[in-house]
Amino acid sequence: MPENGPSGFVQDGELCFEIINFYQDIARVKRTSESIIRDIKTLTAKLVEELEKYNDSLRWSTRQRLKDRKKKLNDIVQVLGVPLKKSRPPAIIPAQLTQGTEMGSQKTYDVFLSYASNDSKEASQIYDFIADAGATAFLSEKSLKPGDDFEETIREAL
Repeated sequence: MPENGPSGFVQDGELCFEIINFYQDIARVKRTSESIIRDIKTLTAKLVEELEKYNDSLRWSTRQRLKDRKKKLNDIVQVLGVPLKKSRPPAIIPAQLTQGTEMGSQKTYDVFLSYASNDSKEASQIYDFIADAGATAFLSEKSLKPGDDFEETIREAL
C-alpha cells in the first residue's frame, strides 16, 4: 500500500484500481485486491471517525459562540438598561396598517431602509426587528422580486 493509502481513480461513478499481474498468479491478484479493498475500508472508517470528531467540535464551538454572543448581548442590554423581550413585542402600528396597504398596484411601507452594501447584514437585522415589531419595511434585498424594475420599485416604495 502506498504511503498515503491505495491509489486508484473514479470512473463512471466507480472506484477503480489497477493490479498488474507480473507473475501470472490469479490467487496473488485476488489477495492484492482484497488487501486494497480492506485498506480502503480501513481508511474510510478512519475518515468517518475524524469527520464525526470534527462535526462534534463544530457543534461545541457553535454552542460556545452562541453562548458568548448571548452573554455579550445581555451585557449590552444591562448597560443600556433595556430588557430583552423573549416574546413577540406588541405591534407599534395598528394592525390594519401592518400589512402594508396597497394603493393600486403599489404597496406602502412603514419604514424604508436605505443602506450601503457593506451594511447589508445590519440592515437585514433591522428589517427583521421592524417586522417582529409588527411594522412593514422596504429592504431592497428582501422586497424586490426577480424582474422588478429597480428604480421604479424604489421610487414607489418611497
